[in-house]
Amino acid sequence: MRSIIIPAAGKATRMKPLSRGVSKAMIPVNGRPLISYIINKISEEKDVKEIVIVENELGDISEFVARVYPQMDIKCVVQHEPLGPLHAINVGMTAVEHDKTGITIWLGDTICLDTFDYRDSFLAVHQVEDPHRWCMVDEYTQLYDKPAGDVDTDKALIGIYNFVERELFNIAIADAMTRPDSNGEYQIAQLINAYRSAYGPLLLKNTNKWYDCGELNTFYESKARLLSSSARSFNRIEVDPF
Repeated sequence: MRSIIIPAAGKATRMKPLSRGVSKAMIPVNGRPLISYIINKISEEKDVKEIVIVENELGDISEFVARVYPQMDIKCVVQHEPLGPLHAINVGMTAVEHDKTGITIWLGDTICLDTFDYRDSFLAVHQVEDPHRWCMVDEYTQLYDKPAGDVDTDKALIGIYNFVERELFNIAIADAMTRPDSNGEYQIAQLINAYRSAYGPLLLKNTNKWYDCGELNTFYESKARLLSSSARSFNRIEVDPF
């Protein structure tokens, strides 16, 4: 069984004006909030024990979840200080009730419709042409965050990370939370590095249905791809409640 943490506290300064007054995860993507794609995909999995969403003080995510997903046991907690994505995960861990489950981290600005086998520790990746825009990873789980030069890999992290060894995860996140970056923020790379040191290299699982919504240019591209993938002929009209 797995516990899922969705860090979604970002206010998306790079997505303005779309993000004005709403959380990044609540930006509409073809008529639906971004986070609804994530929740709907997770709801298809049979081994999910609990879902914890980490939001900011706007509270729009928890309001949306309560209204649209009342049948699902989803907990929302607030990251009061913007101290980085790993700090948000650490906040989410305070609401995780099951101490024996594996942990899946799914970033709140990542839509991925691929299906994974969660029995292994892995990092979801996608092949990219321009490594300088992404955090790259090689087969040894060595990370290269927006490298200035060439790197010996074309795999970019997409924002889904699965850790099956809960005890090792707990040790890794405790260690990573002692290592802020130069801006005083806590990054997921430190968690991955600490977990890898004890576990060994994580599997890299390629994705085909990844829709990045982290920046405006990829956001519009993802909207178009999602429309194209779902386009079909029909002979009736359905009203989308979103």
